[in-house]
Amino acid sequence: MVGKKKEIKEAKVADLKGATIIDRAPKRMRDWGDLAKLSIFLILSALVVISSLWLKNTTNSIESDMKRVSYPFSWLVLLPLSLLFNIVLSAIVIAVFIQLLFKKMWIPALSSALALIGGFCVSVICAHLFFIYRLDSFLGAGSSFRAGSFDATLTVMAFLTASNGRSMRNKLGWAWKVYYCALAIVVIASLSTVPAALMAIFTGAWIGMAFRLAFGTPGSGAWGEQLAVGLAGCGMQVERLERIEPSSPQKICCDGAKRSRYYSLSSKGNKYLMVVNDEQQHSLRYLKQMWDAVKMEGLTIRHDRSVEAMAERHYAILLDLKDVGAPAPRAARVGSVSDSAFMVFDLPSSPSSLITSSTMEESDIKSLVSYLNSLHEKGITHRNISPSSLARNGDGEPFLIGWAGGDVISGSAHKKIDMVQLLAVLSTFGGVEKTVEIAKEVLGASALATLFPYAQTIVIPKSTRREKGWRKKVLKPLKSALEGIARDEDKMLQTVRLARFNIRRFITVLLVTIALIVVFTQLNFKQVIKAIEGANPWWSLAACAIGLVAWTGSATAFGVFIDKSKRKRHHLGILGTQAVASFAAVSMPAIAGPIAVNITFLRKIGYSNTEATAIASADTVTEFSTTILMFIILGFFTGQNVFHNLIPNKMIIIVTAGVLAGLVALAMAIKPVRDWIRKKCLPVLKSYGSMLGKLLSHPLTLLISMAGSIVQNTALDMAFWFSLLAFGYHLNFVETLFLFLFANGVGSAVPTPGGLGAIETVLSTTFIGIGVPGAIAVSATLLFRLATYWLRMALGALYMKYMEKKQLL
Repeated sequence: MVGKKKEIKEAKVADLKGATIIDRAPKRMRDWGDLAKLSIFLILSALVVISSLWLKNTTNSIESDMKRVSYPFSWLVLLPLSLLFNIVLSAIVIAVFIQLLFKKMWIPALSSALALIGGFCVSVICAHLFFIYRLDSFLGAGSSFRAGSFDATLTVMAFLTASNGRSMRNKLGWAWKVYYCALAIVVIASLSTVPAALMAIFTGAWIGMAFRLAFGTPGSGAWGEQLAVGLAGCGMQVERLERIEPSSPQKICCDGAKRSRYYSLSSKGNKYLMVVNDEQQHSLRYLKQMWDAVKMEGLTIRHDRSVEAMAERHYAILLDLKDVGAPAPRAARVGSVSDSAFMVFDLPSSPSSLITSSTMEESDIKSLVSYLNSLHEKGITHRNISPSSLARNGDGEPFLIGWAGGDVISGSAHKKIDMVQLLAVLSTFGGVEKTVEIAKEVLGASALATLFPYAQTIVIPKSTRREKGWRKKVLKPLKSALEGIARDEDKMLQTVRLARFNIRRFITVLLVTIALIVVFTQLNFKQVIKAIEGANPWWSLAACAIGLVAWTGSATAFGVFIDKSKRKRHHLGILGTQAVASFAAVSMPAIAGPIAVNITFLRKIGYSNTEATAIASADTVTEFSTTILMFIILGFFTGQNVFHNLIPNKMIIIVTAGVLAGLVALAMAIKPVRDWIRKKCLPVLKSYGSMLGKLLSHPLTLLISMAGSIVQNTALDMAFWFSLLAFGYHLNFVETLFLFLFANGVGSAVPTPGGLGAIETVLSTTFIGIGVPGAIAVSATLLFRLATYWLRMALGALYMKYMEKKQLL
C-alpha cells in the first residue's frame, strides 16, 4: 500500500513538471450552509423544550424505556461517572486545541475558544431560566445540573461545532465519536435526561455555527497544483495556469459563471479559460434554489445538491446547445477535485460582447426571440434570463448565456416563463410596444396571447426588476399588451397561480378559514339532526323538492339569451350549469359562482369570450333588477309594520349616499385614477355594454328572463316558507317572500363561499326580529339551507361529472 501511494505521488509530480502555476492562497470563506444549519438547530432547541413540556407523559415513557434497556449496564452507576464524563470532555477539548495549534490554524483555534466561552455562558443562562420557571419535567429533578453534564455537554458541543469546518471534517472525526459515546453512557446511567441531552446538543450546535459563520472557515476547495492534477486526469497537460480577474468577453466565454474563480489555462499549445466552483460558495446557490421551490408552486425547481451535480448538468446542456447548432459558449472539459468542480471553455476566434440598452437594435429583438423559440421547440429552456444573459458573438449574432440553471426536458409552463423573462428584458432595453410588435411577428398572436397568465413579477429575475422604472414602464405595459392580444384573440385566460405567498392568497386563506369556522360553528350536525327529527317530514320533502324547482327558473332566465339552435342542442347543459353553480358555491361567493360557471359553459358551446361575458352579464343584470322590482312591489303590499324595525333611518341613507358620492368625486378628481378609468375600464365597459344593450333590447326575451328570475326567487322563498310550516309556524306568504328577498340578498353579498354563515345569520336574525320564536327561526333556517345549499351542492357535484364528460365545462 505504501509503494502504491508513492507511485501516485511520483506520477503527480511528473504531470506538473514544467508547468507554471500562479494562484492565490485560499482565504477564509463564509459557508452560508452554516446559516441554514444554525436556524435548524435553533428551531430544534425550541421544539425540545416545548415537546418536553407538552408531551410530559411521552417523555417519561421514553425515560422509562431507556432505563429498562440500560438495566444490564446498571453497574456503571457504581462508577464516578460525573467525574469521568467531565475528564473525557476536558481531554477532547485539550486534544483538539493541540491539533489546531499544531497545524497553525490560529483563527479556527480562536473561534473555537470563543465558542467554548459562549457555550458556557449560554448554559449558565439556561440553568438559571429553568430554575426560575421550575421546569422540573425537563430537568429530571435537576440531576442534570448537579451532575454537571448539561453545561459540559453544551459547551463542548459548541466548541467542536466551531472547530469542525469542511477542511477539518475528516480530521476531527475521532473527537465526535468519543463525545457521543460519553454522552450516551451518561444518559443510560440516568445522570442526564433525554430532553436535557438533546437541548444541550442542539443549543451547542447553533452557538458553534454562529461563531463559525462569524469567523468563516478555511477554503476547502482545490487550488493551484490540485487543479492541475485534476486537469491532468481529464487529459489536459497544464503548461500554464493563472488566476485572473475576468473581463466581460471572458465572462461571456465562460457562460457568465457567477460566484466562481476564473483561470487562464494553456495546454498543448492551446489556450482556454476555466471556471472553478467551490462547495462552500455553492451553499448559497442551493439555499436560493430551495427558497424558489418554497415561494413558487406549480413549477419544477432544480436542486443541485453539490457543485459536481451542477457542473454535470451545466456541461450536458452546453453540449446539447452545441448539438442543435445554437450559438453558445463551448465547454471543452469538466471535472472535480476535492470540494471543487471545474469547467474548461474554448476561446472563441473573436471576442463576444454583452447587449445593453445602448447597443440593442430591432434586429437583435427578432433574432433573440427566434433563437429562444427554436430552442423551446427542441425542449431546451434557460430559466433565468436577465439583462446579463444577452450577448453578441464576434460575427454580430445575438445569443444567450448563463445556462447553468437550464434544462433539456421542459414543460410548457417553463417555456412560457422563459419567453416572458426574455420579453421583459427586451422591453426594458428596447421598449414594450416595439418588443411586443416584433414578438407578435415572430411567434404569432395566438402563441403570444398564451404568455399573459405567466406575466408576473415572481418569475422575473431580480436583476431585471432592479432596472430603473421597471414596474411602471415595463411590467404593467407588458401585461396590458399581452392581455390586449389575448382579448383580441378571444382567449379566456386566467392568471396562473405561481406565487405561494401574496396578499391575494392571504385574503383567500383568511376567508376560507372564516368560512370553515362558520361551517363548524353554525352547522351543528347534532342540531341539524334534531331539527330534522322535529320537523314535519312532508313539509321537509316539499322544501327539498321546491328548492330543485328553483334551478328551472334560473335556467330559463339564463337560457333565453342563448341562440335558439344552441339552446335546443344543449338544453340539459343549460339546466346543468345551474346545478354546477350550486356546487361551485362551496368555493366561491354566492354571486360569483354562477357567473363563472355560465361563462365557461358558453365558451364551450361556441361563444367568444366577449359574447359569453355579455350573456352572463345580461342574465345577472336581469336577475338583480327583477329581485329589486319584486322587493319594491312587495313592499307596497306588506305595509310598513312588517319591516318597520329593519328599515334604516333616512339620515343614515342620506349620509351613506353622500359618502359614496364623495368617494366617487374624489376618485375622479385624481388624474391617475381618472386616466386609469378612462383608458382601462371604459373601453371594456363599452364593449360589454353594447352587447348587453343588444341583448336587453328584445322585450320578449327580457320578459321571459324576468319570469325565470321570479320563478327562482319564489321557489327559494317557498322552500323557506315550507321550512317554517315544517315546524308548525304559519306566516303570510307575501310577507315571507318580502323578508326573504331582503335577508337572502344581504347574506349573499358577503364574500364567503355560497354566503355560508352570512345567509344563515341574516335569515334567522331577520325573522326573529319580526316575532318568529328563536328556536323555530334557527331550525327553519337550518332546514332551508340543508334543502337549498347542502343537498343541491351534492347533486351539483354529480352533475358536474356529467358536464365534464360531455365537455361542456
